[in-house]
Amino acid sequence: MRRALGLLFVIATACGSSGPVVEWEATETAAWQHTNRELMVDARIAFDAGERKDARRLLARILLANPDLLTARFMLQELDLTAPGADVAVLAASARARAAEPGAAPIEALLAARLEPDGEAARLLVEGALAANLGTDFAAACRYALAHLALERGDGAAARNALDVSLELDPGGLRARRLEARLAAADGEAARADALLDHWLDLSEEAPEISGEVWYAACVELSTVRAALDDSDGAREALARLEAGRAALGATPFPAAPRAQEADALFARAALDAEDGEPMAALEKVRAARKLVDEDSRAGRLAMVDEALLAELFLDRDLDAAAAWRAVLERFDQPGSEVDFDELLRALEARVRLARLEANAPK
Repeated sequence: MRRALGLLFVIATACGSSGPVVEWEATETAAWQHTNRELMVDARIAFDAGERKDARRLLARILLANPDLLTARFMLQELDLTAPGADVAVLAASARARAAEPGAAPIEALLAARLEPDGEAARLLVEGALAANLGTDFAAACRYALAHLALERGDGAAARNALDVSLELDPGGLRARRLEARLAAADGEAARADALLDHWLDLSEEAPEISGEVWYAACVELSTVRAALDDSDGAREALARLEAGRAALGATPFPAAPRAQEADALFARAALDAEDGEPMAALEKVRAARKLVDEDSRAGRLAMVDEALLAELFLDRDLDAAAAWRAVLERFDQPGSEVDFDELLRALEARVRLARLEANAPK
């Protein structure tokens, strides 16, 4: 019954595998390496724990010795983005201006591309940085950025091609390897995604270029992938790994993470609760997750599907289920709702289930 839950059903629909995964070693390439790794690790821990002043102080020391260190510049940019009252448009304009200055280092174009709202403009910035021919390692970072941009515009083939080049240039690049795992999951290659994520989590747990937020999100994704593979014990182990990682840092839950990430963890736990025969606990988690996401978002709509499925299939509350399915259809049918193919299937399922409940209702 676990697969009935909407957010897990999306992944459970295709669970193929493209064969064994060759493990790799993490590398500290010139583009990402740290002149003082201990300081960089301390900066990342401070960032993840929300100790912003300490993180800035440590980054200032690092950048004094190496002003173009990409890992440190990325983290400094993320501090600016998450500052109270931060205006992304203003930050993006400032980054574009720095990149356009005569003699600006190519890294400025790469940083500007991270904030650029126009996908084509961002691509041109990265292409310009790549044309500087700064060497294999910087090229790997740029190709990784191009893979992300291609994915954002829905060009999966271009994303995979750019990622392949990035991994050829830097086989141990943790950022690129994380994207590789995401693409495997998106392609329905659950067994491959499982192996990739498991190895990635081992290598990246203390890597300063990987934020706690990204690491925690990978734990949640691994749990979801394993649930799709009917490995409930493995799914629980992945969530336990998340909690152990946070405890090791002495950090509060999701210290720098968006609310949507916390919601994903709640959805994963809800699915496991339902399988364990604890539907009320599952329902509580789904409702808590709904409060963390935009009700008009994909996650918000699928959370409503989860509530309806729990009421119908796990709690045998037909009246509540019928009301929940009506609410689902109202949400899906709202003008301007941008739903994908999977959501259209969920809407069709809602109509069928509601019709069945209404047909069987006492007259």
